[in-house]
Amino acid sequence: MVLLTLPVGNVTAQTYAISTIPFSPMPYAGASLTGEFSSADDGVAGPYQIGFSFCYFGNNYTQFWVGTNGWISFSPGQPTTYTSASIPSTATTVPKNCVMGPWQDWWSNLNGNGTISYQTVGSYPNRKLVVSYYQLPMFQCTSLLGTFQIVLNECNNTIEVHIENKPNCTTWAGGTAVLGLHNAPGTIAYVVNSANIGAPLPAWSRNSTQWIVSPTTAGLTYPNSSQSEGWLFSPIGQCQGIYFGGFKSIDTTSRWPVVNPPCYTKLIGLKAKSGALICSSIDTNGTDFRLYDPAGQLMQIRKVSFTCNGNRVDSITVESAIEFLVNGDHHLVIRRGLDNNTLLGDCGSGTQEFDTIIVRLNTCYEYNTPIRMRNVDVQPNNRNIVLTWSTPENFDTTYFKRYILYKNDSLNSSRWYRFASVANLQDTVLTTTVQDPTEGPRDFLAVLEMKYYGQTDFGDSVNNIFLQAGDTTLNNGNRGIGLIRWPAYKGWPNSKYNVFVTAVNDTVGLWVGSTTDTTFGIQKGTKLGRYRLWVQAVNDDSSLVAHSNRIFFDIIDRPVVVFNVITPNGDGVNDNFTIKDIEYFPGTKVAIFDRWNQLVFSSENYRNDWSPSNLPAGNYYYTVRVIDKDPVYGPLQIIK
Repeated sequence: MVLLTLPVGNVTAQTYAISTIPFSPMPYAGASLTGEFSSADDGVAGPYQIGFSFCYFGNNYTQFWVGTNGWISFSPGQPTTYTSASIPSTATTVPKNCVMGPWQDWWSNLNGNGTISYQTVGSYPNRKLVVSYYQLPMFQCTSLLGTFQIVLNECNNTIEVHIENKPNCTTWAGGTAVLGLHNAPGTIAYVVNSANIGAPLPAWSRNSTQWIVSPTTAGLTYPNSSQSEGWLFSPIGQCQGIYFGGFKSIDTTSRWPVVNPPCYTKLIGLKAKSGALICSSIDTNGTDFRLYDPAGQLMQIRKVSFTCNGNRVDSITVESAIEFLVNGDHHLVIRRGLDNNTLLGDCGSGTQEFDTIIVRLNTCYEYNTPIRMRNVDVQPNNRNIVLTWSTPENFDTTYFKRYILYKNDSLNSSRWYRFASVANLQDTVLTTTVQDPTEGPRDFLAVLEMKYYGQTDFGDSVNNIFLQAGDTTLNNGNRGIGLIRWPAYKGWPNSKYNVFVTAVNDTVGLWVGSTTDTTFGIQKGTKLGRYRLWVQAVNDDSSLVAHSNRIFFDIIDRPVVVFNVITPNGDGVNDNFTIKDIEYFPGTKVAIFDRWNQLVFSSENYRNDWSPSNLPAGNYYYTVRVIDKDPVYGPLQIIK
């Protein structure tokens, strides 16, 4: 039966429950203290090492002193009084900060009889300090021998008292003895009494009263029974064991503890919710942890720091190699470190592998509004490109680092290359020669780079207007229509394109037409010479103009030469009616007449593709009309 025993004296935060347990002492063995007491009768020896940290009445101890009169204390200088007294007591004659098990007038090593010994047995976290009193004579009743044992348990800080037999010398000090606990000031005691076992009335107490434990005595009622006894004193409160109870959390609804460090720091502070960790289980190099950012990328841990108190610590600091810059949940995951264990607490408590602490950041400055590229304007020299992008809105300039400019390797490609940066927030125009506008179309974009975290997302890109010949008509050297084409411009929606042409040495372009399409047939001039051609797009309010690269074409004087003999025998030579350089004369009209002036063949766009295989041999006549040239007439002979 277990009952909470109210203390005798003032109430404290540390209480003890007293209960019966089976009589099961450890072996009466260990280091003998014979010869170490200040006196074999009424003596004290010590200090001795407990072998672990033991909490008693809220204080931790690693040493103890032994009294020959049946008590052990955690404080030096205790009195050697042989006559027991009721506890609690502040009297200087009463031992304090001690376990009495029981306190009465014992005589150690009388004529070689009776030994007191101690030993620490077991391994962490289940070690025990065992102090044994074996067959000690009683003063004045030296034929009466007592055997009992006091046991201190690691971690749970419980105290066992096992009494094999305790006789009663009624002729000395009234035969009284005390079985209980006494605090250091002498103001609080916990003693064994009938309430601990639910004994019926009359009530009894072992607080400086007469009582015996004698297995050889028959016919007595409990507690003066014929059985040996076991008693357990269990702490409730400060000494319930330094079990690690997990880390404190700002979010009690979360499965994992949540901590909230400030932004732009490298430090994560972890505080034990209860108990403590063992310092020696923590690797200061941080191998007990893995840190992941909100995107799941591993972050390097620089070190773990803490301050130990008796190889225990209730708060640690994990330091990342880089600052925390991005809002969101980072994850600090417990792993087995290089010491091959996780973080350990007392009594087998501690962390498990893959336990996780959520490192939540929500106060970092964020600006992720993408920068919009507004315009890409090719300069007349075909070497410079002027890029214009938007200015950030509602932006804290404290966090600005620079603009970064990117281009891709071809229009609409996903492969982007950084090629320039701009360090002034107000500079949103850049003239660059990094890209030859005549090589082909490219996309350009700008991003904003912050001081404390990376870049904003990519915004809309804008391409250069890459102008090129649509087919051979532009560069055939002839007058007439020349076809040009270009990719759609992304600078603004529904772009309208103006087409300009000028003689190569002129500075002012002649507008020759507009279109919303991306192809255009330009009416070439009639004067011989070299011409320059470009396309421009203008936004709705005419604040931005995007020019294409400049391309060139020539008008040259190329004669019309007609071969006037045809031998349509299928040998691949002179099988067709042929006009030299016909590819430069689109829209050429041809008419063939026989000697009676009858039309035998005609074409509105001749391409050297007619063979008179169905006509008889003989003399014929041709008429060739080429755009912007005088008609050409002549005889034609067909030979078969």
